[in-house]
Amino acid sequence: MIRMNCKIVMIGILFFASFVFQSANASMIAAKDSMSVLHVTSAYDSLVVYLDGKIIGKTPLDSLPVETGSHELVVRSPYWPSWTQSNYTTSFFAAAGKAYRFTAKFSRNVLINSIPYGAEIFENDKLIGTTPLYVFQKENRQIRVEKEGYDSFTLDLGRSDKLSYVLRLIPKKEWLLENKIRAEKKKSKITQRRRLLAASIGFAAAAGLSTIHFRSRGNEEFAAYQKTAIPSQMDRYFERAQYNDRLASASYALFELGFVMTGYFFLTSRP
Repeated sequence: MIRMNCKIVMIGILFFASFVFQSANASMIAAKDSMSVLHVTSAYDSLVVYLDGKIIGKTPLDSLPVETGSHELVVRSPYWPSWTQSNYTTSFFAAAGKAYRFTAKFSRNVLINSIPYGAEIFENDKLIGTTPLYVFQKENRQIRVEKEGYDSFTLDLGRSDKLSYVLRLIPKKEWLLENKIRAEKKKSKITQRRRLLAASIGFAAAAGLSTIHFRSRGNEEFAAYQKTAIPSQMDRYFERAQYNDRLASASYALFELGFVMTGYFFLTSRP
């Protein structure tokens, strides 16, 4: 009788445990069916992964349960910290029971500079800017760097890990020769203008002194005209005063011309 009761109790315990297990398993299956699964990979391992602003792990992430709804996924750039290199960012809507796989790919900003700067950068014969310039690195992206008088450079940005290029442009021989001839002509012209500047300064100074001289002589003749009472001398002094005034006016006009010429040659004789 006691053994039978023990069997009944054992059977009851086993039945209850089986019921609890099945219920828990059913709950787990129901919870699993109400979630999504997230997989995140990248060419780089151990990159920090954010979901809706919270860290959820590092790459690679495999079979991570995610609640249904809208989410924002961010994978930190392998070049962090750098304001020129952006993180991988994407948005998605997670549906219940679905699996979502993302492969984080990164576009790097590469600095292109040249010596001398101001070279033009072309992609597929289209001008995209002048050096220095940041450009996105992507597969099979080729650019051409050109500047007048220098040999051009072609760069394949998709086949290098460099984050910056400083291109020392090589001048063309014929351009150097033309530039040298142009510089010599400019130097000769400047030398000639400086000589003309010196001459115009002398001319303006002489005209100014002549103006002062003739104006002074005219004033003296007019003063003598006012003092004399002899008619024949009055006419002579007056004519001389008028003559010196005309010479003073002409000298002053030449002084103004010399002043203008001096200013012009001064401005055009500078390197």
